[in-house]
Amino acid sequence: MKAGPSPTSSTLSADGRRFLDAPRYAVVATINADGGALQAAVWYQLRGDTIVLNSLAGRTWPTNLGRDPRISFIVVDGEDYIEIRGEVTIDEDPARGQRVMAELSRLYEPDEEPAAQAASFAGQHRVTIELHPGRVYERFLGSFLVK
Repeated sequence: MKAGPSPTSSTLSADGRRFLDAPRYAVVATINADGGALQAAVWYQLRGDTIVLNSLAGRTWPTNLGRDPRISFIVVDGEDYIEIRGEVTIDEDPARGQRVMAELSRLYEPDEEPAAQAASFAGQHRVTIELHPGRVYERFLGSFLVK
């Protein structure tokens, strides 16, 4: 069992990777055009060292990232959490956006039929957002580690 937050790092620990592998909800924070903060709850998937997100094009949070690629991403489960701050790249390719959304849907809604999942977002212009960690903050007090 670990106690207290880990020192900051630019890479994920083994525990951090294991924590992010489970389908939990994340909150991302971006900067609005007026300088204010915006938060949004999102699905994500860890791929290597990259956090992959997806959104309907035109939503405020990806629009903010198009203007300013800095982001804060946090996943909390009880007292355990991981926060990642960094910058993103945005891929506007609609085919990739549909593929990534289908993968996220299967991960977060495993009991739904794939065809029904795909129909719910078919025809939408989806964008894929990749978060490249700059700073990683972790705290695992035990509830996650003993599962």
